[in-house]
Amino acid sequence: PGREVVSRPSSSSEEVVTIDRGSAQSLKDEGGVDASGSVMVFAQASQQASQWSPSVFRGQGAPFKVQYKHELGQDSGGVYRDFMDTIADELMSPQLQILIPTPNQADDVGQDRESFILNPSLDVASPNAPGRRMLYFLGQLMGVCIRRGDVLPLFISRAVWKGLLGEELTIEDLELVDLAAASIIRRLSRPPPEGVNAQTFAVEFAGLRFVARDSSGQERNLLETGSRSLVTFDKAKLFAERVLLMRLNEAEAQLSILRAGLGSVLPVETLTLWTWSYLEEKVCGVAHVDVSLLKKYTVYDGIPSDAPEVKFLWEMLEEMSQKDLRLFLHFVWGRSRLPLNGSLKWGDGFKIARQSCGSNPDHWLPKAHTCFFQLDLPQYTTKEVCLERVQFAINNCLSLNLA
Repeated sequence: PGREVVSRPSSSSEEVVTIDRGSAQSLKDEGGVDASGSVMVFAQASQQASQWSPSVFRGQGAPFKVQYKHELGQDSGGVYRDFMDTIADELMSPQLQILIPTPNQADDVGQDRESFILNPSLDVASPNAPGRRMLYFLGQLMGVCIRRGDVLPLFISRAVWKGLLGEELTIEDLELVDLAAASIIRRLSRPPPEGVNAQTFAVEFAGLRFVARDSSGQERNLLETGSRSLVTFDKAKLFAERVLLMRLNEAEAQLSILRAGLGSVLPVETLTLWTWSYLEEKVCGVAHVDVSLLKKYTVYDGIPSDAPEVKFLWEMLEEMSQKDLRLFLHFVWGRSRLPLNGSLKWGDGFKIARQSCGSNPDHWLPKAHTCFFQLDLPQYTTKEVCLERVQFAINNCLSLNLA
């Protein structure tokens, strides 16, 4: 029953968001921060979407079309997918402070080094706070992904997904985010030899008080008298318990706004039987680009599947790094992750068609039609030429004027 409710759409809408990518790029080039929540692509879209009824996000079609100012791209689907990829990149950038790198990412230790978490210092208290508006919009887009099978390719820690589902968090979840903090908590919670004795505590934790920093570096009191209360050896375990409780709930205010945005699009209670990893895949797609899965959904138009240039292409893709594979997907489809196996989002599949060229096809670049998930492939004569031309295209030809 839960899955049925989630997948049943209501009426669609034809809203349009108009985006100035130039101002967003300028801020990015300057290394600035969009404190007002009005400059980056995601921020501009959230401003406009805040004026809409939540029903806009519950339709069967895309909730809105995207129009970039001073650009020729017409949104028949490709520009919308490019928008989803663009805002995912922005959300994981220093320009927007909605998500921040995990301490493990910042310190390059432990697991989840590529993951992001909700920023616990993001202001969401005021109804008009930009952070509140943007988090709510992010939740709505997550709901759209679940309803429609769209993909928002974010790398978010499992603690956030578990939080959205109301699952209890543990020290193992903290360890994936902040290995150093989890290690200290474990040491202070256990007796020797794994933990500390009175002598070791006096040396290593002299002057420790009932305060601790959250993931954003913000200092928080663990007791009402926090900074005035010294942690003695007999209170070390209490200190560890308080730190763990604070760290696992540090972004509860932000999580509640994200959950509210999601809840405006679909009933959150319908997700209670899902696992956190399934929820992540429904929103973000499959992080690993599986070339064999892509090949499974490939069709050929006017070109044999065993043509030399097709063989060159598949051999090249199988040897590509995950980063380059995501660039390739973005080039041919405007998205950087594949849908789940069996998803209706595959549509007619990935189409490879023969590209008509002049006298020497090795001089031509491949051409993509992002709206139709199609690659027009010249009759390259060697694998080396194919690799060179495709690599150039995916790194330099990302204009969506033909989308």
